[in-house]
Amino acid sequence: MLGNRIIVDSVEIRPGSPTSGQALVYDGTKYVPTTAVGPTGPTGAAGTAGATGPTGAAGVTGPTGASGYIGLDGATGPTGPTGAASTVTGPTGSTGAAGPTGPTGANGVTGPTGATGATGPAGTTNAHDSVHAAATAASTGTYAAGSLGADGGYGVGATLTAVSNGRLVVDGHTITNGERVLLWLNTDPKTNGIYFVTTQGTNGAGGNPWVLTRATDYDNNIAQQVQDGDFVLVTNGSTHQGKTFIMTSVGTGTNSSIVIGTDNITFTETGGVGPTGPSGPTGATGPTGAASTVTGPTGPTGPTGAAGAASTVTGPTGATGAASTVTGPTGPTGATGTTGGVGPTGPTGATGAASTVTGPTGPTGPTGATGDASTVTGPTGSTGPTGPQGSLGNTGAPGATGSQGDLGPTGPTGPTGAQGDASTIPGPTGPTGPVSTVTGPTGPSGVTLFGPSATAPTSPVQGQGWFNTNTGFAYMWLQDGTSNQWVQVGGISGGGGGGTTAWLVKTSAYTASTGDKIIADTSTAAFTITLPPTPGAGDNVTIKDGAGTFGTKSLTVARNGNNIEEIAQNLVLNVAGAVVYLVYVDVTTGWKII
Repeated sequence: MLGNRIIVDSVEIRPGSPTSGQALVYDGTKYVPTTAVGPTGPTGAAGTAGATGPTGAAGVTGPTGASGYIGLDGATGPTGPTGAASTVTGPTGSTGAAGPTGPTGANGVTGPTGATGATGPAGTTNAHDSVHAAATAASTGTYAAGSLGADGGYGVGATLTAVSNGRLVVDGHTITNGERVLLWLNTDPKTNGIYFVTTQGTNGAGGNPWVLTRATDYDNNIAQQVQDGDFVLVTNGSTHQGKTFIMTSVGTGTNSSIVIGTDNITFTETGGVGPTGPSGPTGATGPTGAASTVTGPTGPTGPTGAAGAASTVTGPTGATGAASTVTGPTGPTGATGTTGGVGPTGPTGATGAASTVTGPTGPTGPTGATGDASTVTGPTGSTGPTGPQGSLGNTGAPGATGSQGDLGPTGPTGPTGAQGDASTIPGPTGPTGPVSTVTGPTGPSGVTLFGPSATAPTSPVQGQGWFNTNTGFAYMWLQDGTSNQWVQVGGISGGGGGGTTAWLVKTSAYTASTGDKIIADTSTAAFTITLPPTPGAGDNVTIKDGAGTFGTKSLTVARNGNNIEEIAQNLVLNVAGAVVYLVYVDVTTGWKII
């Protein structure tokens, strides 16, 4: 500070002429007074509470009024004479209790426990889903191999079809579509295994045979799916319900797994509850206890004899005592006889009059004066003992409000917090977007079919068809990598075309062979035609609506493990009068519809 000037960091501070309570603000060259309001000053201390006045003394309780006198009791009359003693003897007591019963004979020996079933093999990780029933005899049916599995065998989609119509019943259990059965007694062990019911079969001339298909957990569509140690539980049946069967065959596949169609599949029963052993004979009855030598307790004493005749002489009644403060003497005992009557009760004394004077209430003591509020805030002394609650002192005057201080500079921005954990609660689903008004791109064109002509079309591509008007046959252009050629796939005329194979009329489920021309009649009921299981390139099947009823009772064409038009899905014909020509191309395309 130089004279009346203040220099800070080479900047001169000139106070100017501030008044009391004003602040200084820097205007770029000097500090000048400002009228901004400063922060609020502290609140003044509360005044000391005044002392509480003493409580007034309680008033004196008035005296209780005197009680009235109680009246005197009358004198008791004399007691009547006692009756003469009875000369009649009471009845004899009852006979003593019988001696205790002899001990019970020992229980018979328990029959032996039934034999425990054979212990299953060491644990395996290849347990299979339970089956609804297990065979009790060899199954009669035609086995059809499936497609190539991961084991090199042909178990995928393999079927066993009954040789005649009828509902399938296994071990007394009537089978329903979709249920699983265990075949383990077949004449050809290679056809044993776990199957599921594709067609349950129906009885009668218009019925159909049952069809079983190897279960997807037992057809080796996954490598080493079927191997020794596999086991399965049976849940129904008259003979095998509750039993477990284990597969004991050792195959020729990887890690001794089974190659379906090559290796035998043998099961054996491995568990179940053994029969209950017969009940042991009943133990002999224990001997009868010896007669008791202990005399039972004496019976109760008989009733007391009747009282003697009452005396006919009545003792004199005692005189009634005079109402006085002295109790009269007891009258003399009368001669022996009945009890004298009770003398009359003396009159009850009058009740004392209630006091009519209430004791005065003591005066209330004066209230102590309220202490004046202190106007001086003294220093805070040490805390003394808690005294009685005084009256609330006056509130101290509020302190003066200080002037507003300068606004401090904004502090720097703090560092960004760490990334929070990802929420585990899914947010609400957003609203459905508007329907697009943009048409998607047009898909690629399908294969073009050539029209009828007498000469073969030029520049055909894989899968294109052509009808030769000279021969009456349909052809398909096939390319197998080594040769390209038109392959005959059948005639299309209503009477069977120009082919040499006769038409087959079918009214129920049928598995087609290569070259079959089938007229399917669904007028009675819808049914299924199954394509050949292992076709080669160029193999073909023709199917025609024989009754014009596909529109109301459709025909299902089962793919039997191969694609149809590159799709792993059965073909459903539901257009009346439909005719389809199916030719097998390769593994990718499968059956092509011409």
